[in-house]
Amino acid sequence: MSVKIRLQRHGKKGKPFYWIVAADARAKRDGRYLQKLGTYNPNTNPATINLDIDESVKWLQFGAQPTDTARNILSYTGVLMKNHLRNGVRKGALTEEQVEEKFEQWLSEKSSSIDSKKSSLEKETQLQKKKALELEKEVSAKRKAKAEEALAAEEAPAAEEAPAAEEAPAAEEAPAAEEAPAAEEAPAAEEAPAAEEAPAAEEAPAAEEAPAAEEAPAAEEAPAAEEAPAAEEAPAAEEAPAAEEALLLKKRLLLKKHLLLKKNNFLHIYTMNTQDCFYLGKIVSKFSFKGEILLKLDSDEIDFKKMKTIFLDIDGTIVPYAVDNIKLHKSSLLRIKLENIDSEEKANKILKTKAYLPIKDLPKLNGNKFYYHEIINFTVLDLSLGNIGKVKEVNDQTSQPIIVVNNGLNEVMIPLVDDFLIEINRDKKTLKFNLPEGLTTL
Repeated sequence: MSVKIRLQRHGKKGKPFYWIVAADARAKRDGRYLQKLGTYNPNTNPATINLDIDESVKWLQFGAQPTDTARNILSYTGVLMKNHLRNGVRKGALTEEQVEEKFEQWLSEKSSSIDSKKSSLEKETQLQKKKALELEKEVSAKRKAKAEEALAAEEAPAAEEAPAAEEAPAAEEAPAAEEAPAAEEAPAAEEAPAAEEAPAAEEAPAAEEAPAAEEAPAAEEAPAAEEAPAAEEAPAAEEAPAAEEALLLKKRLLLKKHLLLKKNNFLHIYTMNTQDCFYLGKIVSKFSFKGEILLKLDSDEIDFKKMKTIFLDIDGTIVPYAVDNIKLHKSSLLRIKLENIDSEEKANKILKTKAYLPIKDLPKLNGNKFYYHEIINFTVLDLSLGNIGKVKEVNDQTSQPIIVVNNGLNEVMIPLVDDFLIEINRDKKTLKFNLPEGLTTL
């Protein structure tokens, strides 16, 4: 039975409250659990976490796997740190007293950082309240000023009404005096259009004669313009058969080249096996009714945009499939359309199959980066122990990859940890480590 450390939701809508529990991975999210380890309240700032550290470490030692959110909580509270130190005790690198001392030191540093964060949040809250109060004072002052202006504006018209009433009779007399000259100007304005219409009537015939004079040359030019294309059509008709023959010859050459390339690829693929390839990933599901599939990547070093062919393990045989279209789907999935896989029925036949690429397609790595197949039969050296043996295989099915080293008498398991590896020498085929004392005797 696999055990998960995960969150179980409680609380009301919009204000969730979580229990941190150890539960069977097959159980529902809010279903039965094996043990309650603590609580997590995200409604406060910073979030409130109450967790039994020793019990959480015990479940991790048993092999329980935390979810992503639970892992962040365990890291924040120091559970992962204590679990790491406990592993050191199990390997003989640390004692119980050293573990407690290091953990207490880590807790004190963590608590001081949390306290500083709380104090900074309190200061920020007080500053925001102060700014809000100042803004409110400004708004109230503006309202008061506007009210005073409105009151002053209402008083001003009342004071101006008395002089305006006295000026009104004088203003009514002036328009009466201005109306007499306007009446005299009207007849003069009506005579002007009549005088302008006569020249306009005379100009119309002259304007109509001009287009008639221009149409004659245009009619003469039309036959000359039609004769030119007729003269050009003859060479074009002769060139068409020559162009078609050249295109047909080009198609034949391309077809011959394609068939030859396909034959050579088939001969190469026929002798290919899994030893000549590296594991690319696994086809996990269909994507569309057109036969598109999703492939979960196992390697992040390959440039998938250059992939023209992938090789699938069909009943123990490496079978090539041409790639029609490929694109990244989310973070670790490839959405692929394969040649001749154009329906859901055909896609179902290749589900759950492993995908491979030739080793020659892998990009070259430098420094301390390497592929697992690359270090097989490399000699393993330790700074204190010297020659330990040769690499037999690399087990990457565990959470931490492990090198299996054969020293002639037995096999030694060495975890692939960046802190342990000092140097990889590809010319001498050696791996140099600085291993903790007692690790090779486990």
